[in-house]
Amino acid sequence: MMKPSEVASIYRDHCAYWKDKRPECRRLRNLYQMRYWAKNEESSQITVESSRGYEVIEGYVASLFTRDPAVTVGPDLRGRGDADVTQAVSNDFLRRARSSIEQGTRIGLVFDCAFLKLHPAPGPDPLQRVEVEAVSPWDIIVDASASSWLQQRYVAHRYLLPLDEARQRYGNKKYTPRSFYRFLDDDGQDGGVDLSSVSANYGRGGPNDMTSRDVNSEVEKFVEVVEFYDLTSGSDALVVWSPDYANGDKFLYKGVKVQVGSSLDVSPEALLGSGQSEEEIEEQSELYSGIPYRTASGRPLTTIIPLIFTSDISVPLRGYSALRRVADYCSEINIIRSYQANSVRKTARQWLAEKGLLDADAAAKIGQGIDGEIIEVELANGQTLAGSFMAMPHTPTPTELETYIREVDGDLARGSIMAPFTRGEATKATATEVTALASYSSSEIGRLARVRDQAISELARVYTVMLALILGDATEPLMVNNEPTLLTSDDLLADFNFFATDSGATPLADASKRQSLVNLAPLLTQLGVSPEAIRDEVIRLYDLPTSFRGVMQEAPTSEDAAGEASGTQGAPGTPAGPTGAPGNLEAALQSGPSPSGVGPLLPNAV
Repeated sequence: MMKPSEVASIYRDHCAYWKDKRPECRRLRNLYQMRYWAKNEESSQITVESSRGYEVIEGYVASLFTRDPAVTVGPDLRGRGDADVTQAVSNDFLRRARSSIEQGTRIGLVFDCAFLKLHPAPGPDPLQRVEVEAVSPWDIIVDASASSWLQQRYVAHRYLLPLDEARQRYGNKKYTPRSFYRFLDDDGQDGGVDLSSVSANYGRGGPNDMTSRDVNSEVEKFVEVVEFYDLTSGSDALVVWSPDYANGDKFLYKGVKVQVGSSLDVSPEALLGSGQSEEEIEEQSELYSGIPYRTASGRPLTTIIPLIFTSDISVPLRGYSALRRVADYCSEINIIRSYQANSVRKTARQWLAEKGLLDADAAAKIGQGIDGEIIEVELANGQTLAGSFMAMPHTPTPTELETYIREVDGDLARGSIMAPFTRGEATKATATEVTALASYSSSEIGRLARVRDQAISELARVYTVMLALILGDATEPLMVNNEPTLLTSDDLLADFNFFATDSGATPLADASKRQSLVNLAPLLTQLGVSPEAIRDEVIRLYDLPTSFRGVMQEAPTSEDAAGEASGTQGAPGTPAGPTGAPGNLEAALQSGPSPSGVGPLLPNAV
């Protein structure tokens, strides 16, 4: 297992790397949040903020998240576990995790990369004892020498913990607390950082330094902790280290405490509102000295999942920002727009008049600019008004500026990969060109979607492993496919295959899928596909209410009942069965997307 001094060295290298990257991270954040210019109320210059950075990122996010994330779980090769139960609990968790996944995607596109961190949380319901949060790249320490995520020798998560919570979790030890700070705070808040000291990091050496600013309230005191996963050969330790404890010479804690047991094991008196008493949670918690989360094959799992959409070519675990690709173009547009705004303000209506030609009243009338106003002036003999009064000439906007901004817009469109119509821009492209643009845009969205889907699949995999540990020997009642069942840890302990559903889906691809299904319905029924299966797929693709499945179970009409009583089966070519039965559904599907088919019953593809 690594020593505290080795963890401290890794921590210092991580701090030094991101300290150099911080100015660039601030610049990217400001471009996304339309805060490129430093606002100064005393400045007479007009500054314009364009939304191009926001458009690029949110265009990706909108295309990647058209619905809630979900997974399809394939069976274990050795027949272990229950894939249906695992899929049900995984999708229930992913629905709650959607906002974190979407926020992680946004962080990973604006900055170099992002991460999703799962962590146990106390509570009465074991299904909700795992929470997930999006983590910024500067808060995750990765093994920069590794060629892939699975080849890492270590990975860690650093964060600030309130002092009272640190005492409750790790004991009432002698800490050196600090005030809360953020990585992207101004330079003045960490000026003079000395990384030769273990405790010198992002928040030390400035106004946030506890030695320079007293914090009287306990609520404002924090402790920085680092959850360190040691994955070196022959070791799978989980330790907690802090630069605010023993000057980093000792580990703060070893292992992790996990609340184990089902909600059925909790006495009603222990359920206080939405949670349990601290005593009940402590009685149910077990201490694990190493990494407690392991797959069915025994491989240890970390609870940190990467979202690296574009890797650094030389350092695979260091990402590359999608916004960084177009940052210079976004900056240029801000500069050009600001220049144009100031130029327009300078084109005010001004006049040149011979001195003494206008008295005070005439000059005031010209300044007011009232329509139809007549201003009399007195001219000397032989003097003409044309030679004594003229408009102030203005320098026209250079044509080179207009050409330049068009070129910047073109470079931005190419650099952002997104096709123009995805940004709502009208083009005069032909149908062939539009198809090519759609394929080009979809290929980039598809690449990003593969990274997203991999993260969603791994998120579900880690959750099921954590849930199996949290559940322990207890059981939890569930309803899976409208059938009651008891969830056990054996149902979850297997090497399942997790597949994120609707891989690479975009609004354009979704509309195409819907229309294709409607058009293929007659062919599918002729090939023997169950009409009920087609119906369920139509309901899923169009996001129709699940209650529509019950339409098939309607009672037979009086005519059908009379036909059954007389022993007749209906007219030739008419499917047998009551109205709404599978026979009539099959006939409707075979008729295709026509007024008599299923097509008009469904929303139009957009």
